Amino acid sequence: MTVSRGDWQKFQDEQGKWAEVQFDGQTCEEKLRHLQKEIGEILEDPCDVYEYADAASLLFDAARKQGISTEKILRAAWDKLETNKTRQWRKNADGTFSGSHKEENKK
Repeated sequence: MTVSRGDWQKFQDEQGKWAEVQFDGQTCEEKLRHLQKEIGEILEDPCDVYEYADAASLLFDAARKQGISTEKILRAAWDKLETNKTRQWRKNADGTFSGSHKEENKK
């Protein structure tokens, strides 16, 4: 199955309609707390694509509650990628990376 940007928006809309009925009154913050639990499940089994799907569904639904479309998320992700390409990255002791703008490193 080929997925386009419009399909992502269709998914967010459909999933949102279902979530409004199934989880009546759940706030954005509550969805994000549930997302934290799903991230833990991904860490336990990082090869399980369905855990990623659970996390993506919660992220898109939390964004929907804030009026943010999947197209806005995708546009921001592309913008953020370009920003991140301009940063200097250093590896932290825990294996994560921290970035700072190249201009910030000159100070």
